[in-house]
This record gives sequence, C-alpha cells and structure tokens, in this order.
Amino acid sequence: MIEISLTEARRRLSELLDRAEAGDRVAILRRGHPPSELVRHVAARGPLPDITEEVNTLDIQGETVLEAPLPKRSRILARF
Repeated sequence: MIEISLTEARRRLSELLDRAEAGDRVAILRRGHPPSELVRHVAARGPLPDITEEVNTLDIQGETVLEAPLPKRSRILARF
C-alpha cells in the first residue's frame, strides 16, 4: 500500500489514479492519519434478474416463515 499526504496527492492525482487502476491501494493521509483510501473501482455485475415467475411457481409445503411461531426470547435479551 502506498501512503501519501493530502497535499502531495493533490499534486500527483493523475499518477495515483493510474496506480489505483493498476491495482495498488493508495492511503491518503491527513495529519498523518489515513481517513481515505484510493482503490480500483470494481464494476457492478448488472441488475438482478426478475425471479417473480419462478417464486410464484414454487410449491411450499408446511409452514412458511410468516406462519411459523416466533422463538421465545432468551432471558439475557429480555433485559434489553
């Protein structure tokens, strides 16, 4: 990981973007502490498929989650 001050990062932003794109992680320091990190962007895989039709054709046997009784709360959690 590369660590660089905010002032220096401003001067070398184009170079740092190239490094991040190549896979390097760049920690940008403010007063010696890294509040941010520059990393390569990973593109999303795209929208999730619509599975409504498949769900509607399922044959549910027994209790569904909504019909099942809620579990009893433990004594420890009951104090909260």
